[in-house]
Amino acid sequence: MKAIYLIRHGESRQAFEIRETEIPKAGKNEVVIKVKASGLNFADVRQKAGQKGVDAVFDNLGGKAFSRGLKLLAPGGKLITYGAASMNKGEKSGMINTLRVAWGFGFRSPVSLIGKSQSIIGVNMLRIADHHPEILKQCMQEVINLAKQKVIRPSLSQTFPANQIAEAHDFLEQRKSRGKVALLWDNN
Repeated sequence: MKAIYLIRHGESRQAFEIRETEIPKAGKNEVVIKVKASGLNFADVRQKAGQKGVDAVFDNLGGKAFSRGLKLLAPGGKLITYGAASMNKGEKSGMINTLRVAWGFGFRSPVSLIGKSQSIIGVNMLRIADHHPEILKQCMQEVINLAKQKVIRPSLSQTFPANQIAEAHDFLEQRKSRGKVALLWDNN
């Protein structure tokens, strides 16, 4: 079972952490949030956050999840969107599915964001790599440092030998992974 924990890291930063656990228990500065099989339970997040809302939402699903995440933001909150994983539900995505996800994002006027001092930030790592590789290098180095310090612990879902790259891709496409998928290269 996976649980999403709200944790404090460093002095004043707050972040989410996903941990494997049998029976989720909240520790100091942590709140356990129930997750439905179909995705994050936004009602639980709203209840735990209270009227204030949350300071940041990291959205990799897009579509309706983007709109729901925006509703969770506190005044001054930021929604960081970096994908549209809801477009791929284990099957080949077609034009209708693409339009459904795009429609789920909704149409926004900056006026509503200004009134609440909220921000929407879009991130495309491929664009950053192309136009600002130094930023990507700095971010990757920080992730590596945090992993070495065991502040973050990557979750490995499954490994595949390199000659099974098609199977690894199918595994990802079918959304069977619960963590990273790695290819093992034979060095002989």
